[in-house]
Amino acid sequence: MTRKRLALILAFALPGCTTIPTAPVEVSDQTVLDEQVMLAAEAAYAAAGLAVDSAIDAGLVHSERADRLAAADRAAYAALVKLRAAYRAGNAPSYQAALVEVQAAISSMIGG
Repeated sequence: MTRKRLALILAFALPGCTTIPTAPVEVSDQTVLDEQVMLAAEAAYAAAGLAVDSAIDAGLVHSERADRLAAADRAAYAALVKLRAAYRAGNAPSYQAALVEVQAAISSMIGG
């Protein structure tokens, strides 16, 4: 009798825990969107790195600022690694958090 109750409770409780896509196209659309966001983050990191390198080559960056830029670059790269890992794992909450972290780190590189 206890097993039947537990099965009944779980049957009603589990659907509230997760959202199940109603059609395969929803999963496909989200996957494509996540992939495009990932590619955009990669491109933004590369562009920020190119901007920093160009500023250094032009002599616009001096020692103290170079140290801050190097730290911002390391932080941006670490955040990008987290984003890649979350993307591969398919973990939406950590993907979203890592995306915010990447955005902030790249902004500090450019504003650094």
